[in-house]
Amino acid sequence: MRQLLTFLLLSLLGLLALAATAQGNAMRVVYKQFDFYIPEDPVLVAYLGTNSEILAVKYSEQQGKKYVSFGREHGLTKNGCPLATFFEEVLRKSIEDCHEGAVKSFQAVFANDADSGSWSGASHKFFYFISKNQSTVFVLPEEPGDTLYKVESDYLDKAGVKAIFSKYL
Repeated sequence: MRQLLTFLLLSLLGLLALAATAQGNAMRVVYKQFDFYIPEDPVLVAYLGTNSEILAVKYSEQQGKKYVSFGREHGLTKNGCPLATFFEEVLRKSIEDCHEGAVKSFQAVFANDADSGSWSGASHKFFYFISKNQSTVFVLPEEPGDTLYKVESDYLDKAGVKAIFSKYL
């Protein structure tokens, strides 16, 4: 009974952050100040109100499989380097202005063996790292401040991941 109540509560909270609209075969997700577009017909939507404020959308009954998640990134160690500069150095694989250890650690986790690059919109920059098993995109608003958001999926290909950000590209 407790599991059912927890499921219902998480589903309700997730639905409060989710607004479904027709856009081809996509569902609109309103997360913070963003409008994202994800595949329709999720099995489960959950909002985990932790520090990272994670919104998880599942497309499979199998635990930990076939998901898209949205969250704030708090733990990125960049040793005082501006976010845009940090990501550009990660992508260039050259270290000029940022701490070498921070850049190399990030590359080892996200960039090695991944298709990586950036997409730009009018007011945001998207740094993507897409591998066979995991796709991660860091969303950096081009306004001052260090608010960094992360979108992850374990099953979408590059085109599917890019479609999430269609409003901004």
